[in-house]
Amino acid sequence: MAHEIRLEAEPAHIGRVRLLTPRLEEPSGVWILLHGLSCLGIDHPMLTRLARALADSGFAVVLPEVLPWRDLDPMPPAADAAISSIADLIDDPLHEIHSVANLRTAPLGLIGLSFSAPQALIASRDPALRGRICRVVTFGAYCDLRSTLHFQFTGEHEHDGERLYAAPDPYGRWVLGGHLLRTLDGFHDAVQAAESLKQIAQFSSLSGLDARHPRVTALVTVLRETIPVEHRRMFDLLSGQLDKQAACPGDERRALADHLFEAATQLSDRYDVRPLLRDVCVPVVISHGRDDRLIPFSEASKLQTALRQQASAELMLTGLLAHSTVDRPQTMASSLRETFAFAKGLARALHGLETHATDGS
Repeated sequence: MAHEIRLEAEPAHIGRVRLLTPRLEEPSGVWILLHGLSCLGIDHPMLTRLARALADSGFAVVLPEVLPWRDLDPMPPAADAAISSIADLIDDPLHEIHSVANLRTAPLGLIGLSFSAPQALIASRDPALRGRICRVVTFGAYCDLRSTLHFQFTGEHEHDGERLYAAPDPYGRWVLGGHLLRTLDGFHDAVQAAESLKQIAQFSSLSGLDARHPRVTALVTVLRETIPVEHRRMFDLLSGQLDKQAACPGDERRALADHLFEAATQLSDRYDVRPLLRDVCVPVVISHGRDDRLIPFSEASKLQTALRQQASAELMLTGLLAHSTVDRPQTMASSLRETFAFAKGLARALHGLETHATDGS
């Protein structure tokens, strides 16, 4: 059952909060489910399906709407406010949430999707949450923002020493370009280009259409004509207009990826998550799509390597998950095998929350 939760004093950056509970039983655990950079926020269809599936499996699910992320503002510390606010709410016996479901003694886990996933991992280090957060599950997380940006501009990534390529989805470039373009030298006055990139990202996010859809490419073409000539090449690089043109060398794209990385990390050290992962000590399950065109699956392997020095980190790669439409079709048989294997592994990972609380591990 779904309930909207009232917050007595609205925390910074938090909008609506939704609670889903099992219909006929006490919750066996609580998952705080964080959405990614999406204008749909907690109403995103994938998030809704996952929350309902968890509730049907006997869990309570709390979905906080992180306002900057809903507005496509990648503000990393917003995760801390969301998670700590919900944890405090669950621990407060006087809050109305306890008239819906007594969650105070239930084990607590975090699930982060895409951009929110590494932020959920970092938030689990909070001393106030130590011993309270029992498990973290990530879907489509990045580990190394610099290499992720390189992939988003060039399609190049590396796994186990092998150089790989996949046509990248420019959605991440639209979001970061809209947010960071005017911080770059020479582009402080690029207001129209930055706003146009954000407009494209908003349209794609709200409509559910990926970058290759004709309506999205038509919008890019129309907005390009409004960009001052001196900013147009930068807009083309960030929008994806030059992705298939030989006139745009890889070195230029990689240099721009580096500039965006430096700009992001100057705004907040939380964008570069790698140094912060060393203090994560809760069990982690890392789930990622092999065909992901926004954040490549190689980032999941990096995340596992970075985590397993201190924490138990399990990796699940699947053909079922991706940020955008998958180009490589699957046969019915392979799709069924993937579905069965992934569902079995995910069920084991999620119900590990109960096991962790029961055995005290």
